[in-house]
Amino acid sequence: MSAAIMHRISNALSKFENSVGALLARLFPPAGPEFALAGLDTRACHPPTRFLPSAKQIWEDAILAAVPRNRRTIEKRLKRRFGHPDYVWKMMFLKKNLQTCMQCGSFHEPGLLCPNCYHKVIQETKEIRDKIQETLKLEPVEKDVIVLYENDQVASEFCDGKRIVEMEKPRPEWFTSNLMEPSTQGPNEDVKEVKPKDLA
Repeated sequence: MSAAIMHRISNALSKFENSVGALLARLFPPAGPEFALAGLDTRACHPPTRFLPSAKQIWEDAILAAVPRNRRTIEKRLKRRFGHPDYVWKMMFLKKNLQTCMQCGSFHEPGLLCPNCYHKVIQETKEIRDKIQETLKLEPVEKDVIVLYENDQVASEFCDGKRIVEMEKPRPEWFTSNLMEPSTQGPNEDVKEVKPKDLA
């Protein structure tokens, strides 16, 4: 990026110098041919002129490269490489707070779901979603949808006015039927709002 900019600037300066030289040549044309004495050293007649740098050299010397002036300390270099144990620690460390899942026996961190059991839930949910899409297709969902597995006993009153999607396999042990039912408990009307009194 910087090299391209420098190249463009140097080209512009060289074009400017050429145009100024052409303009001066038009205003002050060179004199006609003159006689010269043979055998004389013309270099001794003229005093040595001081070397004047061109505008391109002045422009190149005026730009400083963005390089570090001071070396980073060893503490900063180690923190950038390995991190800090109180903030962001980049090194691998041994986890000693793992728990065993009561269902499948795999290990997981406390406060988090077991990844093995959660993967089973994801797979089952994907199968249910695909089966619903295959059965209902692109029709609008205006009624509740019930998912039934093999050997599921459901009352006929429960299925009235609802769409039924049948899964061609037995229900998993961890997937209880009440997970598919909506909540039947409405807001409790006996609970009243209690306002504070005598606040001073």
